[in-house]
Amino acid sequence: MGLFDNLSANHQGGGHQSKFRQIFELAKPVLNLTADQENKAKEIFQEFRQDRQEIKQAGDKDGDGNIKNEMQDVRHEAKDKIMALLTPEQQKIFEDNIQKWRGQVG
Repeated sequence: MGLFDNLSANHQGGGHQSKFRQIFELAKPVLNLTADQENKAKEIFQEFRQDRQEIKQAGDKDGDGNIKNEMQDVRHEAKDKIMALLTPEQQKIFEDNIQKWRGQVG
């Protein structure tokens, strides 16, 4: 199972962050991100949120009858982008602590 698998969003309006973003927010102090990494991460999460919203509005774009698959695709894409902006050391820290942070996110 991947790092962000089963991190479905709790985004039902009202500014709720997805579990994906909540975990990353918990990780940020430990990861010691540069300002550039933080800015890029913000852009990735904004794009992720926008993509999810577009999928919700458009419905089943690929015709497979399962919006969940499309949501999963954008989640994996965002995860890949986030991991790519981390250094190998930061990736290791993240991977070593992901279970702890998952437990802190309701």
